[in-house]
Amino acid sequence: MRALILGKNAINAEIEKYLSSEGVDTVTIPDVSEIVKINGEPGSFVATTQVGMFGFSAVVITEPPQFAAFTADGETTTNLMDGAETDKLCNLKTSEKIVILLDHGEETGEYIAAEAICQAKRFAEKKKNVVFLSKTVKSGYGGGELRVQEARDAGVSFIKYDSLTLNYDNETGVFNIKASDGVFDLDINTPYVLSAVVEEGAGLKAISKKLRLRTEADGKLLEGRFFLYPAFQAKRGVYYFNPSFVLPDEGQKIGQAMRSIAEDMAALEADGYLAETIRGWQFPEVDTGKCAFCYSCYIYQ
Repeated sequence: MRALILGKNAINAEIEKYLSSEGVDTVTIPDVSEIVKINGEPGSFVATTQVGMFGFSAVVITEPPQFAAFTADGETTTNLMDGAETDKLCNLKTSEKIVILLDHGEETGEYIAAEAICQAKRFAEKKKNVVFLSKTVKSGYGGGELRVQEARDAGVSFIKYDSLTLNYDNETGVFNIKASDGVFDLDINTPYVLSAVVEEGAGLKAISKKLRLRTEADGKLLEGRFFLYPAFQAKRGVYYFNPSFVLPDEGQKIGQAMRSIAEDMAALEADGYLAETIRGWQFPEVDTGKCAFCYSCYIYQ
């Protein structure tokens, strides 16, 4: 088996090592511009580069995303995914509320939500007054419910909202949050609001275009689909692995993800893979009148 590691990331060498230990050879191309095109199907891809062609079973994307924080009235909140900023806030002595804000403007992805819960617990254990605002509490991933409960036990206040406004007062240097769940209203004033959204750099956009991973509807990488979290794409044989997309606070998280990828690669190359995986089904046929967006037609293409 051979995997193409595609993306500029310091973790590439570690991924090469893990995949090698699972019996997978690797070819690493940090710069996507070196690839002219990628053809083939899961388990049997062919890449055409500027110097030749080579075959491989799967693609492991490592190009890192970028994260940005919400802005209100020209003032940017604290980036939840910025370790230096969260460390600074965690060590700050303050009695002000620390608000972690999710789902403002667009639904927050599972990986950011998981990091948010861990950060909330961390702040609470430092005796901070932590308020966690989200439209939904995402705990469907492995160990998610336990993490939420641990954060609650540490003192985090989880509050669900239906509508929310975020403003900033330049004179006082304080954010004002007004939230409502349709019955109760919440009004918080604090200088400390943490948030995060994913932004794709040029490299990631180029990779997803070469691999045709975008949907026409929203133009975003399919990795954001919560049910494919954390490393699997809707397209078979394509994996998006980055430390930012692996659940925080999990021991040996890189190795776990790599083992899952290696096992899936082996399944791709095994005879009768589709029949074994979907228990004898044939390729899914779509009845447009009954489509429930289960993505089976896409996953098993």
